[in-house]
Amino acid sequence: MIGWHGTHGDFEAFDESMFGSDGGRSPNGRLGVWVYLEEGLAESAGPRVLRVEAEIPEHRVARFPVSRMFADHKAATRSDDPHGYFDRLRAKLLADGFQAVEVVEHTGEAKMGIVLDLSSITSVQDMAPAPGMR
Repeated sequence: MIGWHGTHGDFEAFDESMFGSDGGRSPNGRLGVWVYLEEGLAESAGPRVLRVEAEIPEHRVARFPVSRMFADHKAATRSDDPHGYFDRLRAKLLADGFQAVEVVEHTGEAKMGIVLDLSSITSVQDMAPAPGMR
């Protein structure tokens, strides 16, 4: 899986403590590293774009329709523990052998992905044109 992660953060590697840490974002950030699967879209999430490569076999990728993601978001926000809802979902997906999720749009295309298993990430590259240009 290759994807692009937009961020306002200044970090070199992903860490589970970062999941869902941006207070202005949905609690579904707790699932893992969200990436756009199409280059050029990540800037909408933040000015700094990281190219993320993860070695994940196809059978280890769960495919969720976007409607499922909306339903999970609604269920989580109605719960007493929105972050815990997604922590439990991530733990279940990992226990079931999945390393990533692709979010499938109504068109059948997957434009978003979530890397659940950080150990599958093989490369993180800052796409900034030059140091200090962010």
